[in-house]
Amino acid sequence: MSPEIVMENMTWEEIRDAIRSGSTNVAFAVASWEQHGPQLPISTDTLLGDEIARRVASKLAKTLVGPTIRPGYSPHHMTFPGTITLRGETLEMLIEDYCISLAKHGFKNIVVICSHGGNTPTMKLACRKAAGSVVGVNVIPIYDIVPYAPEGTFDRESGFHANRAETSLILYIREGLVKKDKIQKDPMRLNKNIIDYSILLAQGFVSDISSTGVLGDPTGASSQEGEKILEVIVENMTKEIRLLLGADDSLGISAG
Repeated sequence: MSPEIVMENMTWEEIRDAIRSGSTNVAFAVASWEQHGPQLPISTDTLLGDEIARRVASKLAKTLVGPTIRPGYSPHHMTFPGTITLRGETLEMLIEDYCISLAKHGFKNIVVICSHGGNTPTMKLACRKAAGSVVGVNVIPIYDIVPYAPEGTFDRESGFHANRAETSLILYIREGLVKKDKIQKDPMRLNKNIIDYSILLAQGFVSDISSTGVLGDPTGASSQEGEKILEVIVENMTKEIRLLLGADDSLGISAG
């Protein structure tokens, strides 16, 4: 049986022993608690963050998984019931405090994975501050999952939120939480130029352009597609983290 690496499932003694044995790398996600259309749960970005962080940690080796931060920064989804948002400065301080706490326990490489695009600007500030606060510790930010996904998975054509790719991912990770009878394209006709998330964040509420909260077309989603997308994201993300860390034995990162 493989040793436990998810810190929330471990005792403090197990975490201490793991660090003493060389597991001085830790990865955690920064997610959200927000609407994902009629078909997906509020926890979508958190489920993605949990799964990606765990899989990345498993591939890196000598790496534990810290608890996912949520909620995140989601004011643009607040017109849909259930969404909870933090203020940017609150999330920034939370990420910095997480990193400082982990560093104090002996972790030398802290990988921060953003699984909600709305968190990216805040995460950039927080990780810079955290890196300046933890001398001798590497803070490695992964600002979004989109660049690591297969080409065409998240773009102006396919959409970025509760689209086919995200629906497929949750069908694979937690199929029982997907309302399959609610998978449908938003009835509003969207100008593809405003599906870009960076533009949307500057414009206001998702509900201004989507009556259901879906940005894109989720029809045709499948668990099989979700599995393939997840494998590509994790593989590409792990490769980049190894490159950022130098992938040498002194850092405890497996090159395989």
